[in-house]
Amino acid sequence: MVAYGGAGPVSATLVARELRVRRVIIPNAPGHFSAFGMLLADLRRDYVRTLFLRLDAALIDSLRPAFEEMENEGRAEMLAAAGTTIPVSAEYGVDMRYVGQEHSVTVTFSSELARDMSRSGIKAAFDATHEQRYGYCSADELAEIVSVRCVVTGSMPKPKLVRIEADPEPSRRRHGVKSAPSTSARMGGLFQRLFIPGRDSSRATDSQVQRWSKNMQRQRSCPLATW
Repeated sequence: MVAYGGAGPVSATLVARELRVRRVIIPNAPGHFSAFGMLLADLRRDYVRTLFLRLDAALIDSLRPAFEEMENEGRAEMLAAAGTTIPVSAEYGVDMRYVGQEHSVTVTFSSELARDMSRSGIKAAFDATHEQRYGYCSADELAEIVSVRCVVTGSMPKPKLVRIEADPEPSRRRHGVKSAPSTSARMGGLFQRLFIPGRDSSRATDSQVQRWSKNMQRQRSCPLATW
């Protein structure tokens, strides 16, 4: 279990114990962990263009200019966002369906298919995707392309992080449950702060504080954390 956030590590061991998780990892500066991950994430742009093409009569050469246009746009945005040259990769895909269907599925091109863009390769990839999604495919049915997609990813430089070493002798560390003051003591202190004798005639008396505290008491102790 990885515990992060401002209060995540406070109750991480309790949750881990309930779930029977044996190891809890708390990163350095857990309160900034999410923001840190966002700053280190790679840049990504997703593009889609509507393009209706019957696969049996499609001019496959018309696909490549559409892909290149989106890729070039993505590369320009990567440069503007990063402020410097970074490694950029592009992944092609198409939304396809059998002729007569309403809904389509997204077919991601492999590197080989992106290079060749053959009708047979695209149809085979679509059939495989359709079977994976719906449990069947129709190899003899005509298919059509409804849109083309391009995902452009820019790899941001990553700093070298310091490895968090595990405790070599965890058995020597103290384990246990730290108990907070009883509910009565905590609520009594609260009422004493709220009702100060002499400042307001409507303030509660000591007997009232004790009675209210006793009525609100549900448990004798409250486990806060383990260490």
